[in-house]
Amino acid sequence: MATRDLIIYYWGIMTINTKILFRKNGIPYSPRFIKRCVSEFGTSYNDIVLEIINRSRANLSRKIFLTNVAILMPNFLMTRQGPFHGLRYIREKDKIIGNTKRLRQCWDIAGKEMKNLKQIIRSQGADAYQRILVEMTSNDREELVLRLWKVFKMILPMCIGKSTLGLVAASKILFAIFPEVALPIDNTQWKKVFKTVDYSDIIMHMADEIRSWEKKTGDKLDSCVPEELTGMTLPAIYNVMAMRARFRERG
Repeated sequence: MATRDLIIYYWGIMTINTKILFRKNGIPYSPRFIKRCVSEFGTSYNDIVLEIINRSRANLSRKIFLTNVAILMPNFLMTRQGPFHGLRYIREKDKIIGNTKRLRQCWDIAGKEMKNLKQIIRSQGADAYQRILVEMTSNDREELVLRLWKVFKMILPMCIGKSTLGLVAASKILFAIFPEVALPIDNTQWKKVFKTVDYSDIIMHMADEIRSWEKKTGDKLDSCVPEELTGMTLPAIYNVMAMRARFRERG
């Protein structure tokens, strides 16, 4: 049974109907409230996200891929067990330690496609990286998301462990190298918030919702961050609100 079919077998076929940037009554969260949420989310998250954004903006190589993932995964508590157990980056020595086998396999099988996708992102212009997900044309966005979904499916088998279907790790690996367009998604978000196993559906939902929020508020989502976090991408901001939505959906 294929991986996606196996996941559907366990969860069933689900569709996205959750709003992340809107209250349950349909009223959009205010820019002030979102800014406060981003500010309160934690300096560790902010520092790590800005680091991976800056490191991967201009280029993508095997070293950048391995380093960014090794930087991000411990912050998201993805290295305590499973396929990436013990993985971390030691800045003082510029060295990656821990279990890197699966990570290297990800690059071997999907590195070429990753570099092609990064080139597409860069072709949109250096000044557009923060807002690329909503500023590009609908046709370009659809093509980009389909390529992102392709990479997701390519690396998913290397992310599967004895007690995990790999969805969480695969999404966070993509966020580590494509913070302009990818979204890191934890277990509760997959099951309770977005309720789908199709990563491309989630990314398109994110883009559509951000555009809807900006249209209704008259503000830009990337303006909803403290001044010291200048450079934060739309998915990085959206992720803060998606993490908050986990508790809302549980209730």
